[in-house]
Amino acid sequence: MKYFSGHENYYQAYGLDNDPFPEDISDNIIYITPELNHRLELIKHLLEFSQQLLLVTGPPEAGKSTLCGYLPSTFAGNWSTGIISASEYMTPEALATSIIDQVYPDNDTRTGTAITRLHEYLEYCGRRQMLPVIMIDDGHKLSLDALAFILQLNTLTYNETRFRFVIFADPGINATLDDPRIKVATTGIIHSINIPLLTEAQTSAYLEYRLRSSGNINEYPFVDKDTNHIYKVSGGAPGRINRLARQALQDPALLSAAGPVLWVRNILQQLPNPILGAVIICLAIGVYFYARLRPVDGQSQTIAIALPSQETLAHPVPVSRTATDPDFTEPGPSPSSLNTVADAPEQLEPAKPALQADVKGSIEPRQQPEPMVITPPQPIPAPASTGPESMSRLFAGLKDGNWVRSQDPGHYVLQLIGARDVKTLEQYLAGAPEIRSKLAVIATWNAGKPWYVFIYGMYPDRDTAVAAASKLPAVVRSSQPWPRTVASVLIDLQKTE
Repeated sequence: MKYFSGHENYYQAYGLDNDPFPEDISDNIIYITPELNHRLELIKHLLEFSQQLLLVTGPPEAGKSTLCGYLPSTFAGNWSTGIISASEYMTPEALATSIIDQVYPDNDTRTGTAITRLHEYLEYCGRRQMLPVIMIDDGHKLSLDALAFILQLNTLTYNETRFRFVIFADPGINATLDDPRIKVATTGIIHSINIPLLTEAQTSAYLEYRLRSSGNINEYPFVDKDTNHIYKVSGGAPGRINRLARQALQDPALLSAAGPVLWVRNILQQLPNPILGAVIICLAIGVYFYARLRPVDGQSQTIAIALPSQETLAHPVPVSRTATDPDFTEPGPSPSSLNTVADAPEQLEPAKPALQADVKGSIEPRQQPEPMVITPPQPIPAPASTGPESMSRLFAGLKDGNWVRSQDPGHYVLQLIGARDVKTLEQYLAGAPEIRSKLAVIATWNAGKPWYVFIYGMYPDRDTAVAAASKLPAVVRSSQPWPRTVASVLIDLQKTE
């Protein structure tokens, strides 16, 4: 291998104009494998035709941030897109402010809280037939409150317009989403897509692609042995491949030293948290006993160990271990466009190399691609009854859709919560029984399935509705009530007629 140790601009010796393997990947060079291309097409298809929140996961350095920045360049012209970088300190209000600052025109002239302006932005997109897409990078850093707020925003509707969220995150976000406090709101709402890592052949093609995208290379520096070593140590993660390739070109000794450390780290990152914790505990115990038993100052030591009596000697407990190797079939290094099937998802077949397969809901490329098949929307039958008593006995006595139809379309109401499962609304009402006197429940349809909504009060204008929202009980305010016109509610009720 040809290399230039200690040369900061090492790439210039190869005739390159730019660093092909920068320490901070901030360029526009992106290598699209067939598997990755399929997932990108799937994401765009689901954004346009699904109501689900999209969760794109992958291990550290799998290229999530790169995809988050690249994907909007492939969107349609009528999509309004904002990219938010998450942090562990981001409150719902701060998240709403970040979104508004990016996507809402003339935001400086608006008044009210950021959350209120976020509802206004949804109406703005609805009136202009725009698709509001919010992409969140580093989603695993979001707090439970911020994730709950996103789930609530995902249910908002204005004239058939809804927010579309794509969250890019490490797999650790699933532990937060499984929290009982928001678990009920995630059921059937989240569609998970896993980013595929590179195969060995794709790693070689990736290295060559980045080199050739950085200038007219004079001499290709990597041989098969180098590529094999980089692939095995990196596990096929593009971020790790970049770092190892840079080290290899600057000084092969750095690559050799870093290899075992990175290999061990990659293995540990793939272990489930309980097993990882057990490994750490075992290592700690080993270090402790090594320190106790090793000779001091060159002198041997005799240590008396008290053995348990025969009566108290416990039977050894077998330790079971599991290991998974869900691999992809090697498709070859050259990118190609794949079609997306709109309906039944297919299971990912195991192949090499080791990487995490898609969780439920993702669709994998076939050996023989088939044309895109998109089933046109079918007419939705109306619910048999939209009265509150037909949904739950707890709703008896509440106002219903007929009451809404008798109101002035120019007036405002507060939408408190919407859900597919009636039990969610029952739990909500049980936590704030004092709102019953001004509460109405309506039944409509969303994505071809029944959808139930609580609306509250009746106000002559938006400002009055916003002021009323600030006086609601704390448990109700936590769901971020938002003002909407009676006319918009009537549009939803038309779906049941």
